[in-house]
Amino acid sequence: MRILGIDCGYEKTGYALLESKNGRIAVLTSGLIYTQKTLKFSKRLIKYQQELETIINHYKPKLAFIEQLFFTNNKTTAIKVAQFQGVLILILSLKKIKYQIINPKTVKKTVAGSGNADKKAIAKMLKLELSFAEENLEDDVTDAVAIAYTGYLLNRSNK
Repeated sequence: MRILGIDCGYEKTGYALLESKNGRIAVLTSGLIYTQKTLKFSKRLIKYQQELETIINHYKPKLAFIEQLFFTNNKTTAIKVAQFQGVLILILSLKKIKYQIINPKTVKKTVAGSGNADKKAIAKMLKLELSFAEENLEDDVTDAVAIAYTGYLLNRSNK
């Protein structure tokens, strides 16, 4: 089974695809979707939609997990990120891919054992659990891998 993890952002969105086969889990691919600051908002949404659909059409995930938005300071950015997340949910719904929104503390607790774990602890555990040893990844990509891995663990335990 293939699982998509998404860390939604306005300027950049991290994504990761994991594959579960014969009780083993591995990272198929991961990366960032960028939208340029100079593009009108509507054009950014279209670029985001096109890139997400390309990834989904190529890898055909069965499940998707999205990190719940958490903003305290910049409400304008939060609204725009929520709109990006809405595009993602629409795409997943149209493609009949089951999705779940996961709280960031759940991701931290599931991957690193503590809801207050930092980025380094998350990366260390992913390296141990998934042999995911790519160096110098952007936080958004590491977060997307952690989100997908959390989704895999939660889905596995619900069977």
